[in-house]
Amino acid sequence: MTPLSFITHKQRLLIPVALISLLTLSGCSTSSNRGMYESIQSSNQFECSKLPLPQYEECMRQNSMDYNEYRREREKVLADGKAGESSQE
Repeated sequence: MTPLSFITHKQRLLIPVALISLLTLSGCSTSSNRGMYESIQSSNQFECSKLPLPQYEECMRQNSMDYNEYRREREKVLADGKAGESSQE
């Protein structure tokens, strides 16, 4: 089993979302959020470097989203979640 192989791509995206959300709720600034995201991404990319070439390329592809793109995706997921909650009421 490779590192993080049991975690899906969507779950990997949600890990930094959860961490950054917690930091945001605790009053950390946007620059701190960016730093946290980039730190997690670097750690994930380092783990990718331990994989054989085909898996390495896929792992790096999954961990190559820049912070601004990540924020847009995060905001979309949060908005979709709120829309789903209001339609269930």
